[in-house]
Amino acid sequence: MTTSWSDRLQNYADLPANMDGLAMKKYRREPYHRVFVNRSLAMEKIKCFGFDMDYTLAVYKSPEYESLGFDLTVERLVSIGYPQELLSFVYDPAFPTRGLVFDTMYGNLLKVDAYGNILVCVHGFNFLRGPEIRELYPNKFIQRDDTERFYILNTLFNLPETYLYACLVDFFSNCDRYARGRKLSCLPGHHKQGKTYPIPKAKSM
Repeated sequence: MTTSWSDRLQNYADLPANMDGLAMKKYRREPYHRVFVNRSLAMEKIKCFGFDMDYTLAVYKSPEYESLGFDLTVERLVSIGYPQELLSFVYDPAFPTRGLVFDTMYGNLLKVDAYGNILVCVHGFNFLRGPEIRELYPNKFIQRDDTERFYILNTLFNLPETYLYACLVDFFSNCDRYARGRKLSCLPGHHKQGKTYPIPKAKSM
């Protein structure tokens, strides 16, 4: 049984109905390149279209974009009083991954499952072993909804921020000149405002 081009066009919902067969063959896209919808939509009722630009219409150059964000944030930290040594930090795209949780109490980066069970725990660049994790988290579990303590780094924009947390914790954990102090908002002008970092305070001699 042969089918007409109009019948076969039903498989190409995004094509104009009057497109001829030759043009359709040239236009044809494999299923994994097509756009599918979950439900029908009355397009005549739509007045305008909006698009999420970040990482969709606007594709950022990686790791150049993350490296730039990292460098700008480090410069900002130094400008508000952090030590000049931070300027030696270089962004490493191989370290951070999306979806980690930062524990503001202990300064740890955590990889947890959907239930809050800790799978991996890193302090700076030091990966903690099971017994070390249990000393801090007796049940190897966290309450992810405790947003005052745990900050979820779940977007691609968080990658340089994730690496910066590790750099800061590693630096201050290995530098006896400083003690942990209060927190402040230090990222105005960057993609997300209001992030906090401990302000280092020089220890009195």
